[in-house]
Amino acid sequence: LSNGLMQAPIAWKMAAGWTDLSQQDLEAITAAVSAHVQAGFAAERTVQEQIEAQEDLTGFDLQTAFTAALNASQ
Repeated sequence: LSNGLMQAPIAWKMAAGWTDLSQQDLEAITAAVSAHVQAGFAAERTVQEQIEAQEDLTGFDLQTAFTAALNASQ
């Protein structure tokens, strides 16, 4: 929208039906999605570093490690 590729309002389908998004609405969604993706990558990096530091992965709980890393980044 800011580059003029599209014009607001933007038709968007929600769980409850259709709505029209403004540029401000779309920017808020974009920011939330970007933050979510970045948190996932940061958690993955943390867990990768934990794995690489281990000599023996017996007992290493990947899901627990990822969940903890993800929660710590939020």
